[in-house]
Amino acid sequence: MGQRLRDRQFNPLTLICSPALRARETAEIVGRLLDFDPEQIIWSDDLYLAGADTLIDQIQIHVASRNLMVVGHNPGLTNLVNRLASGRIDNMPTAAYALFEIGGGVFSAENSYPASIDFPANPGDPFAA
Repeated sequence: MGQRLRDRQFNPLTLICSPALRARETAEIVGRLLDFDPEQIIWSDDLYLAGADTLIDQIQIHVASRNLMVVGHNPGLTNLVNRLASGRIDNMPTAAYALFEIGGGVFSAENSYPASIDFPANPGDPFAA
């Protein structure tokens, strides 16, 4: 999945992650593939089993970085995607990612944003037109 993000030329300026072992491993592996220094990862206890509201709070704290990557857990990530995206997904599977386009860098939890979803064995982006 890290290679897919690299192929899309996604370059996070900030990476925040749950301290859970599997999330940490994912962040470090994907971060390296994206040339992100693992020493710069922000480990946030608030992301461990966070709901959509907590995830939104974390996004608002770090949104100024423009290219933000969040590594966390379900069901919070699925709920976040369904709250912010203009489409709907039943479940964000393990190793899935969602890319949101926040125009002008102004983020509001009240808006919907264009999103692209990808995950292993993905037969196609469920939000693709």
